Amino acid sequence: MPCPCNRVLGSASVVAGVLASLGAGQSPVWRQRYPSTAPLRLLSLAYDTANQRTLGFEKEGTGRLRTWSWNGRDWQILAVQAAPLAPFDVFTCFDSNRGVVVVVIETGGVVSETWELAAGTWRLVATASGLPRGGLHYLASRSACTIIGAGQSTAGLEVWEYSSGTWARRTVTRAPSLRFEFATASDTQRARIVLFGGADNTFFHADTWEWDGSSWELRQPFNSPAPRIRAAMSYDARRRRCILYGGVLEFPTWEWDGVNWSANLTPPPTHVTSPRMTFDPVRGRLVLFGDELAGNTTWEYFTPLQATHISFGSGCAGTAGTPTLAAAPGSLPWLGEILSCRLTNLPNSSVAVPFGFVGVSRQLWLGISLPFDLGQLGAPGCQLLTSVEIQQPLTNGAGVAQWQLALPATVSLLGASFYQQALVLDPTANAFGAVFSNGTHATIGDR
Repeated sequence: MPCPCNRVLGSASVVAGVLASLGAGQSPVWRQRYPSTAPLRLLSLAYDTANQRTLGFEKEGTGRLRTWSWNGRDWQILAVQAAPLAPFDVFTCFDSNRGVVVVVIETGGVVSETWELAAGTWRLVATASGLPRGGLHYLASRSACTIIGAGQSTAGLEVWEYSSGTWARRTVTRAPSLRFEFATASDTQRARIVLFGGADNTFFHADTWEWDGSSWELRQPFNSPAPRIRAAMSYDARRRRCILYGGVLEFPTWEWDGVNWSANLTPPPTHVTSPRMTFDPVRGRLVLFGDELAGNTTWEYFTPLQATHISFGSGCAGTAGTPTLAAAPGSLPWLGEILSCRLTNLPNSSVAVPFGFVGVSRQLWLGISLPFDLGQLGAPGCQLLTSVEIQQPLTNGAGVAQWQLALPATVSLLGASFYQQALVLDPTANAFGAVFSNGTHATIGDR
């Protein structure tokens, strides 16, 4: 049965021809936030993926650790039980495998305790001996929180991993030289921890290293930030870049894409010391908290034109269930890149050919109001959710179809929206001989 559509355009790049919205190219910017309440000084920031919130940790007057939550507008104190004492400093990471916040506490330059926060209660898990003081990050490839720092070895930085209440030191044959006050971030897309800079008793460093869970690699970028210490670095998972900010002196914001460093000349926060930074994946922005000459401040770093891909409407059931359309994990409609989507719940049959629709409207097509009820054409429960300016045949592989759209690197497309839906030939599902997926609304953003 042929596809019941009146236009077939095979090239995904023709998306450029059907997007009419205009936008203005923008780089990520820093924006200061003005909450009505705020901590005095945060020792660490972490993003709680399980509860979708940014957490900040502050030493209160009694010496215990106070937990704050940032919702994008205000800071709020969380009610928690059995908060630990935090005599000097803390380092945090979120263990996404177990859904707990892991905190190591430093006393007098030595890491001495490991705590976990889950379901509103703190729990002392382990007392640590010999752990280095340094960056703490979760590495999914190892299912472990990893701390990198200057420990007892004089040969270079040490790597320790925490899993299920136990710390273990990793043996490495090559490591960054012994140093302090360096910046680290966990690149979740490439599954490695990035390290930049720091200083020893003689030198300020400007080298870039990556730890992939088993070994260190010294990278050789064409561009690099100037040497710096006491900077903050965090990974922007939407734009797939490590963001480096701050230091003892004021520097531009730098971004590491895994190959090279590039400077963002957008004015950064000024006079901010002791910056703490984490990434909010739900809101698509970095959250920074730091001390300032005029008082503590909260900042966010984001692209004003974010890429989004949101489901709307519902599909209708066929012989293998309801076809479901969604962006592939980690994929969004970024300018000049490929948007990868997956269509699932397809019949595993050679006749179950899927087709992808791309449109510029979800209100009107060829004079027909949308959504259009296809029950009158023999497909009860099915709806056409988008106009059809592009129709692309897809390949059904064991009940799953991959759909890739190449988005041109045309600045005028920034902020443009388009819509997607899929049709799947399913001759025995209904009289129409086909079923439909949900729709998706894509907005083109700029990294």
